[in-house]
Amino acid sequence: MKNRNVSRMLEAYQDLEVALAWSLQDLDTSGLRPPTDGDSVSLQAGRAEESGQVAIDQREYRMQKSCSLFLRSLFCAFTAVYLLGSPLVAEVAAPTAEELKNPPAHAERHASGLVSLKLEEGTGKRHPDPNDIARVHFTGWTLEGAVFRTTRGDKPGSFPLDKVFPGWSEGIQLMVVGEKRRLWVPEHLGPPNARSGPNAAVFDVELLDILDLPEPPASLKKPDPTAERLPTGTFSKQIEPGEGGQKPGPTGRVLLHYTLWNEQGTTLDSTFNRNRPTAFLLDRVMPAFSEAVQTMTLGESRYLWIPQFAHQGQWPNGPKGMMIFEIKLVRILPESVLQPQEESGE
Repeated sequence: MKNRNVSRMLEAYQDLEVALAWSLQDLDTSGLRPPTDGDSVSLQAGRAEESGQVAIDQREYRMQKSCSLFLRSLFCAFTAVYLLGSPLVAEVAAPTAEELKNPPAHAERHASGLVSLKLEEGTGKRHPDPNDIARVHFTGWTLEGAVFRTTRGDKPGSFPLDKVFPGWSEGIQLMVVGEKRRLWVPEHLGPPNARSGPNAAVFDVELLDILDLPEPPASLKKPDPTAERLPTGTFSKQIEPGEGGQKPGPTGRVLLHYTLWNEQGTTLDSTFNRNRPTAFLLDRVMPAFSEAVQTMTLGESRYLWIPQFAHQGQWPNGPKGMMIFEIKLVRILPESVLQPQEESGE
């Protein structure tokens, strides 16, 4: 593999060299030379016409020489960038047709039916757990060898490990950050297909990062005994204090990080999945949620317990029973931001 990379770099070097030669063809510097003493005789003799010609020759010489040096410098820069950008380490080869259907004997066989093979060691120390989000690059093949999905050449994907198909979740939990691993996922652990159900597949996965999701509070079906009850029926408990000072008003616009759980402690939604906070218009969300946010200052985080009677039908895909939030006030936005558009009277 390394020899192939070197050959590729040499080919690029030759291509750049040819391009440079074509660029310099119109600026042939082989006949260029600095003006000599003989050229300056006319200056001393006061021959204005020849003096002017020598001055032109000097300027042309300097211009062409500068162009030549610039193009050569450009050539060197492109070559350096190419060399630095080309991996000199061996790339992981895609599985062969035989390997797709028959994992090698030295691959690990797991009790669930998953088969995995470590392709490269990682640098991390811990393994992700089901409550984490894994940020990965991956390629997936059918057993017939067709690539059905890949992040290579694109942005990596981030996946909550409690929301993905079983073989994917189990396989990634075997890894540490920086590791590359091949997974042979059997049909009963495979990615679902809308028509035929789960499918067997093979994946090459590189674990780039582990993003921790907040842990739910110990008390789920009932609010924490130390939580404060608000007029709407929401219970609120401070986790970390804020900076103090300004609090958002009833029509405030805020950026929040939040995680939502049901009574069983299952994560239903989290801004950490998207790796960015969400903007809220406090006069456009359910009152039980808005009221709690209005008690917070910048940087503060709280647990919220919102009973079913206070959220019924007011939160998209809200769970039955208690809604449990962890929220953090990231920013209070100006009133002009996210201003709702007036409905047209036409």
